[in-house]
Amino acid sequence: MTEPIINHRAARRGKPGLHALIVGVSRYPHLPDEEENSDSANLKMRQLSSSAVAAYKVYQWLVKWQNHLEVPLTTCRLLLSPSPVELKNEPTLKGLASPATLDNFREFVKAWREDARSSNRNMTLFYFAGHGVQRVRGDHVILLEDFDENEDPILQHAVDTTALIDGMAPIEGKPDIARTQLYFLDACRITPALFATYEQTPTAPLWDSKKKSPGEEFTAVLFYATGPGREAYGIKGEQTLFSKALIACLDGGAGYEDDNQLDDQGRPQWFVTTNSINNALEYYIRRVNQEINTLQTQMFRTSGLGPAVVLHRLNGPPEVDITLRIVPSAALDFARVEVLNDSGVPIWDLSIPLCPHPYFARLAAGHYQVGAKIDPAKPQYKDYKVRRMYVSPPEKKWIIKVDG
Repeated sequence: MTEPIINHRAARRGKPGLHALIVGVSRYPHLPDEEENSDSANLKMRQLSSSAVAAYKVYQWLVKWQNHLEVPLTTCRLLLSPSPVELKNEPTLKGLASPATLDNFREFVKAWREDARSSNRNMTLFYFAGHGVQRVRGDHVILLEDFDENEDPILQHAVDTTALIDGMAPIEGKPDIARTQLYFLDACRITPALFATYEQTPTAPLWDSKKKSPGEEFTAVLFYATGPGREAYGIKGEQTLFSKALIACLDGGAGYEDDNQLDDQGRPQWFVTTNSINNALEYYIRRVNQEINTLQTQMFRTSGLGPAVVLHRLNGPPEVDITLRIVPSAALDFARVEVLNDSGVPIWDLSIPLCPHPYFARLAAGHYQVGAKIDPAKPQYKDYKVRRMYVSPPEKKWIIKVDG
């Protein structure tokens, strides 16, 4: 059996750990090329060019932050099927991981479950990027590399995510398994018209459905890249929109300050939690949509959110997007904006007129003093008295009103 790409079992023996399974499928050999006309194809699907990189970016994030995770990283398994353009842009992908075929997925997912069963204090993380479909509303099926839309049964190389998660529950005789499980499903949730011609479209079985251990509960938090019946999008040769937004959240864009937990210097600590990701993802997906100027909009969905699950601790206050606007804009030639830290030390040297306007920058989360003086004085405008403002992720809008 293939060993995990990251394996800290020996160092973590007898201790809770995070066990990750990351899968990215862009290369679908039985589907038309990305640029090829596929009007005659049953599902009108093509090969992809951003899913493998998206999975690789999530893997890189885990490696980077592994020493800051609330539950330390113990194992990570990686399956990648990159496209030619991804291999060109990210040469590291070549030979890095086994391809994301059904056989490999079955082998890896069963080994992942065995690691998860080493303790009920474990945590698991599953991330998939690639093609996805839904047969009925609420359903979600992920397609692996060897999927062929002309085969029969049509979904014999696809996996039902409900069955996947169901198999990760505590069962009779084996109640010990990670009680906190995170699933990031970065795939479309469309229902192809072809499915209406079938009475059943069974997926590949992963494992038998065994009796659940009575009274043993577990938390499964699901983040879907898009809503039911909707598509998910990617940036060709780079990564998916969802993964770009998700990593921005994980890097601190979804930071949450906990006044009850202090660092060695007595300052509140910052964390990223499932709930803080939920609160920030909409902003970052919208920002990614704007950055690439896509005509399509993509919005995520969640399931299973409850009490916040802490993923990791940040090194300090995260950076926050700040938008500063002077109202009315006619006062731009006379309003001198002052931004000071909480100790009263100026941190921005802003010119008159403020340019660009609105002014966009980033500041570390925390308290600031913000004001504006009319220089020279004008009867139709008034100073904006310095006031203390709190900045926290994902964004803060400062509206400086100087109208008289």
